Amino acid sequence: MPHFIQGSHRFEIGKIVCVEVKEEDGPPLVFIKPATSVVHQDDEVVSPTDAGELSFGLFFAMAMGERTGSSIRAKMSSVLGFGMVVDIYDQEELIKVMENGLPWEMVKGKDTFCPISEFTPSGDIGDPYGHEVYMEINGKEMLRSSTRDLQMNLEDALHHISKSMTLSPGDIVAVKIKEGEGTLHAGDEIEAGISSVGIVRNRLGSPP
Repeated sequence: MPHFIQGSHRFEIGKIVCVEVKEEDGPPLVFIKPATSVVHQDDEVVSPTDAGELSFGLFFAMAMGERTGSSIRAKMSSVLGFGMVVDIYDQEELIKVMENGLPWEMVKGKDTFCPISEFTPSGDIGDPYGHEVYMEINGKEMLRSSTRDLQMNLEDALHHISKSMTLSPGDIVAVKIKEGEGTLHAGDEIEAGISSVGIVRNRLGSPP
């Protein structure tokens, strides 16, 4: 079963709810990546296309520890732990979907398109906004940032989502990191991490 790991514990994943903001001061855009898109440390990301290039976005992720919804407001005390999610997708395919007003899930939710790190318990994190973020491709640094540089405040993201849908234990809420995006090619070795939180290491394989 799709899962995430926190310490010595293994938790079954429900859904991964991602939040990003396309334009400054624009509305938050929410999409869901299914649990079946998850891959773990050292798993291969498989491109189902022959485009030869995929895009990625880096997200600061929160694993929910309790059920919340419109009648039970989600708050930071509802968060079990923190980790990192890498959102992988075909940019050209996404543009076509957006132009036609179609949902993003068929582009964002493909198998292996959601590498996740292990998660660190909330009590061990301290200030969630005080952690360094980095991204390397084939050993070359592509990004150096901070969890202060998020497209949306964590508390606001939880509140925004829980107004419309129930969040259950094992669900993951992920907020995009500003400037945390780029492109990948077959054979690329990916390493992304958040200090004291989690690291993701994966390889982008060739199309079958």
